[in-house]
Amino acid sequence: MNQNEGFFAQDAAWSTSNDAEIYGLRFDIQGVGGTKSVNIESWLVDDGAVVAHNMQKINLPSGNNVYDNFTISSATSFDQVYVRFTYDTKLDTSGVRVENFATEFPNPVPDQQFTIGIKAVDQDLDPSQQATFTVGVDGNHDGSILIT
Repeated sequence: MNQNEGFFAQDAAWSTSNDAEIYGLRFDIQGVGGTKSVNIESWLVDDGAVVAHNMQKINLPSGNNVYDNFTISSATSFDQVYVRFTYDTKLDTSGVRVENFATEFPNPVPDQQFTIGIKAVDQDLDPSQQATFTVGVDGNHDGSILIT
């Protein structure tokens, strides 16, 4: 990437009718031509609106080494991420290589079942019989609760 260049990323399944969401983007960065640090600016977009903006400066390792696992992430999902690179070195011979991309997706929450037991004691300390009930949580929202 040259000075002030960048890219955008989204889930390949995204379309106006399929709101495929991602939670982050990870990639490696390597300096080219003596680039020792890089400013990385990113915008997270969800449903057409910018929901987060970030600017971060990182120092790059020397030689053929890469800055491993630079991650742009969010606690909430988004549709697209736009990324731009700037740096303070000789512009016509410097840049960065960006490689080894990976997206972060939410971990599906498994269906869960909670069994609860209740036993009461009245004022003169007579115990009641214990009653139990079970609450099922449909973690993946598929309409059924499957416990393995």
